[in-house]
Amino acid sequence: MRYRGLTWDHPRGYSALRAASQKLDAASDGISITWDTHSLEGFEAHPIGDLCERYDLVVFDHPHVGEAVAADCLHSLESLLTPSEIEALERD
Repeated sequence: MRYRGLTWDHPRGYSALRAASQKLDAASDGISITWDTHSLEGFEAHPIGDLCERYDLVVFDHPHVGEAVAADCLHSLESLLTPSEIEALERD
């Protein structure tokens, strides 16, 4: 499965995400994630709901949580992953 993600354009926003994504092997993991970056100002100027429609994963700062909740853009990991997958994430 191929995913597209969006995060802010600062090393604190994208370095760890890109590094983790590079450790994925699409052949064995069945997952690949490509990360795009967006300026913080871009997040302020662009509706979160639209960004969430265009991307599978969106990492944004806390001031945008209210807008994301109002636009029904947030999903808990528990609603997307199995209990065993959640447990594996907690262990890792």
